[in-house]
Amino acid sequence: MFKHILNNHKYKFLAAAVGVTATETYNSGNKELLSILPKNDIEQKLTKLQHSYSFLGKVKRVDINQLPSNSPIEDCHIESIINNDAPNSNYNDKIMLFGVMDGHSGGHTSNFLQQNLVANVISKLYPYFNSSDKVEDLDYFNETLKKSFIELDNQIVLEGFNKLLKSPTRETLFNSTMPAISGSCCLLTIFNTNNDILTVAQTGDSRAILVSKESEYEYSVRQLSKDLTGDNPEEIARIKNLHPNEDSAVFRGRVLGSLQPSRAFGDYRYKIDLSKHQNLLPPDVKMFLRRPPKNLLTPPYVTAEPDVHNFKIDLKKDKYMIIASDGLFELLNNEDIARLVAQWENANIKNPDELKINVVNEPIKQDTFKYDQRYKQGLPCIKKDENLATHLIRNALSFGGQEEFVDLMCSLKEPGSRKYRDDLTVQVIFFNDTK
Repeated sequence: MFKHILNNHKYKFLAAAVGVTATETYNSGNKELLSILPKNDIEQKLTKLQHSYSFLGKVKRVDINQLPSNSPIEDCHIESIINNDAPNSNYNDKIMLFGVMDGHSGGHTSNFLQQNLVANVISKLYPYFNSSDKVEDLDYFNETLKKSFIELDNQIVLEGFNKLLKSPTRETLFNSTMPAISGSCCLLTIFNTNNDILTVAQTGDSRAILVSKESEYEYSVRQLSKDLTGDNPEEIARIKNLHPNEDSAVFRGRVLGSLQPSRAFGDYRYKIDLSKHQNLLPPDVKMFLRRPPKNLLTPPYVTAEPDVHNFKIDLKKDKYMIIASDGLFELLNNEDIARLVAQWENANIKNPDELKINVVNEPIKQDTFKYDQRYKQGLPCIKKDENLATHLIRNALSFGGQEEFVDLMCSLKEPGSRKYRDDLTVQVIFFNDTK
């Protein structure tokens, strides 16, 4: 399996590679292909960016980890807790925000969102949290949340380029415009502990899933977000409705045949036409811009408006929410992740066949390397991590519990590793039954 995956790419690995020692190196002629890192280096790489936070209340813990593939990593994440000042709330009620920003074409947009998204969203939603009349008005909440995303994206793209056109210097470019040139998906969750309402706002193809415990050996998994990409039939229909008679608006599973996410922050090339202005920019500024995509006729084709859904969390059985960039879901499907969570939680489980995993809903798109086949054959997962996010990343790389594959995947150097996997960012939110 691993040989098949790698042989589809630039590097040619031998099937026997899974048996190499930590110091062995494969060469093709005089060209070094791969050096297997020592175990200590692999562990350091896997755990370098892991964090864990404990809380009192309805969220008792958050585990986080990232594993770069781009250099530097283009993903960012958000954890923010704000007091709920609504009239009917008490001191312990919180607004808890968690999210993942999956950057592409650089990390400028995702970094901007990490620094500005929460403040922008909360400032717009402040009347909701401070009004007893609006506490249960989810329509107002959802529409306001959508507007906050759109307004922030307008700030990134329109204001960013307006500043550049007024002052076409590299200083303006780097200070104001780079978040518009790169792009980022964004999945933001907002948990109101006053009413146990979880809101999921999705722009792009990161994913949130909820793992619930039905009994000791029975779990269920529910996807809370949609994958908003150019191969989602609903997104294809939406874009084509906005751009009638443009067959090229979406094809090959991508917007204008190029961009996979159908919703994103930044990505100015799919939102505005700068062709008349681009040639007026000085060469040292123009060099950072790319040509407009082919068939750019009636922009915008991409929006940052999120798909928003609300869920009532049942703290008696809803135990884990996993938020992750699409890099995780390219390696594992929802059922695999639920099984790995259950195995991590239950030390007595030796074989995944002991578990019953109920998949509540299937995603529109599920494209993985089919590692799940190994899990279904009864191969064990690797159980060595206290941090659940690290546990998921390690096993996503393991091809069904095989540490040799973890060694291989971690030994690939950034950014060459991008040929085999994406940046990985995983958040695990532990819900707590406080009653």
